Amino acid sequence: CFVHAATRFQVTHDRSDISPMVRSNIEVGTQLLDLAHHHDARFVTISTAWQQYEGVPGNPMNLYAATKQAFDSVADFYRGEGLDLQRLFLFDVYGPGDTRKKLVPLLVEAARTGVPMHATSGRQLIDLTYVDDVVEAVIGCAINESPTTTVDSVLKSGTKSVRQVAEILGDVIGSPVPVI
Repeated sequence: CFVHAATRFQVTHDRSDISPMVRSNIEVGTQLLDLAHHHDARFVTISTAWQQYEGVPGNPMNLYAATKQAFDSVADFYRGEGLDLQRLFLFDVYGPGDTRKKLVPLLVEAARTGVPMHATSGRQLIDLTYVDDVVEAVIGCAINESPTTTVDSVLKSGTKSVRQVAEILGDVIGSPVPVI
């Protein structure tokens, strides 16, 4: 079984980022797909909600998402050639040690320091998945005994508003998270 979780993620890019991003997100994965196909191995890959900006399939949010979408098309070609393809479709992942400036780490930092986090109205919807649940899903796809031609699994924990996420975190830690 091949598990392909490597990626080059960038929210924005400049011209010098294009080749490394295409090489990492399309070329390397395509080489792995070809190896898996020639060895009759299962291939597990991970797609991102960023490929469906505003919930629209085939509407990538940025170049990163466009390269992930392009790779999915290549993977679908190999699936058509008989590759046992398992695809996990992820939304926003969080967990311990996450240093990205994303919602959960920002809320945790505000709670830890007491310095209020400035935010919008908090009505935006987000779907968060804990990193251990992602690992469990990847392992499940990798060791599942029954062969398939494709599985497109959407891994989500349930859509919440940003405001609800802040309230849940406050409940967990026992005090409100300071958010303005």
